[in-house]
Amino acid sequence: MTLTHVSNYYPMLDGKTISLRRPEVSDVEFLFKWENDSSNNGFSTINKGYSREEIINFIHDFTPVQISGQLRFMIVENDTNQPIGTIDLFDADFANQFAGVGILIADRQKRKNGIGFEALELLKVYSKNRLEFIHLSASIKSNNLASIHLFEKSGFKKVGVRKDWYFHKLKRMDEYIYQLCLNEI
Repeated sequence: MTLTHVSNYYPMLDGKTISLRRPEVSDVEFLFKWENDSSNNGFSTINKGYSREEIINFIHDFTPVQISGQLRFMIVENDTNQPIGTIDLFDADFANQFAGVGILIADRQKRKNGIGFEALELLKVYSKNRLEFIHLSASIKSNNLASIHLFEKSGFKKVGVRKDWYFHKLKRMDEYIYQLCLNEI
């Protein structure tokens, strides 16, 4: 991983096939489409859409992760320089040194080919070495087998289950809680 600082608070992380960078105004249409795509709602634990104005405000009103508790990266293919998804840190707690992780590979043709794994690996190294986090966690709906596989492949361990936590398409489903101890990598 190569770390390129764009600012004191927002790095650019360069991997072999993808890079993670700050969202830009040129990403608004991608983000608007992805955030409001109802087919993504079945996998996310947040099912709220966002307006273009809210997305633009999010990009312009950047607050450092140390204050806001969240940090979003665009996942960009190095060959094409095209955004294909996002990866987020959220609920960051610097006193206790942990954060939650969420990922979306929005371009369905790019799923299941290692991009999510590479993005997660870049974020893990950054979280450990730069943010000095000890733990990362992920909440995954029990029907999201691709995410379960991704996080387990990346070393996350299932540490809990919330029974019947979500209601989606007239069915109840569990939430799986995954955790990674960064000191062990």
